[in-house]
This record gives sequence, structure tokens and C-alpha cells, in this order.
Amino acid sequence: CMRTTVMMLTAALAAAAPARVEADADPVADALFREGKRLEATDIHAACAKYRASYERDRVVSSGLALASCLERDRRLASAYAQSGDKEKAAAHFQETVRLDPAHVGATANLGELYFEAGQLDAAEAAFGRALALQPGHAAAAARLAQIRERRAAPPRQ
Repeated sequence: CMRTTVMMLTAALAAAAPARVEADADPVADALFREGKRLEATDIHAACAKYRASYERDRVVSSGLALASCLERDRRLASAYAQSGDKEKAAAHFQETVRLDPAHVGATANLGELYFEAGQLDAAEAAFGRALALQPGHAAAAARLAQIRERRAAPPRQ
């Protein structure tokens, strides 16, 4: 599919991205990016946080590609854990994706789904609400919010 091709290309470019060489690069952003590259082999989450900080200071392509690669890695891990039944690890990876990119609609909605399945309706409602705020036409989030409201409106079972 096209999304998979784009994400694979993004990941490949991020892996091959040289150290930032922009002539007018922010020196702090450059240092954060280099620190992220150094951390990649030992602590991917710390590396991703450095890439995020670098990109927020100076939105250059190399930082953006490295951050996109981190987000895709966490999303894939979360999905794999969810499919294997390890909901706790899945939630941790979706939470990390949302922490790195608060506007990541898919991770936000998937986190809501995990909360919903676990019966954590307050957390699910908050996550689905954020997903809808980010993408007003998100059908799955809207449907789950309606289900949560129906459950809360229903009289308690005797």
C-alpha cells in the first residue's frame, strides 16, 4: 500500500541521513541531533526524544526523517504487541508515540481502543476525544465515544 511504501522510504532515508550539515543550522539543534544518532544503538527512546527536540528547535529534513522513523518504529511495535495479546507493552509503545508526536491520530485512537478493551472508559474517552479533535472525521473514534456514552447512560445491571 502507498502508506507502507512512504513509511519504508522515510525510514530508509532517516537511517541514511548524514549528520545535519545545513549552513545556518541551530547549533543546539545540531548537537541534539548528533546526540540522538549516538544514542540510537543503545537507547532508541532517548534517541527519538533528542530527534524530537532537535526538530522542534530547527525543522530540518534530517531531524524530521529521524523522528518519523522513530514514530513508525513505535507504532509497529505497539501494533505487534497488541496483536500478540500483550496489551501492556502495546499501550506503552502507543503512549511513547503520542509523547513524541501529540498529533499522531492513529496512535491516539489505538491507545483509546486499548483503554476501551480494558474497561478504562475515562481514559478511552479522553483518547478518543483527542483523536477526534485532531481529525474530526475519525469514524472509529466517534463510534467508540458513542458506545462509551451509551454504556454510561444505560441503567446498571441488576
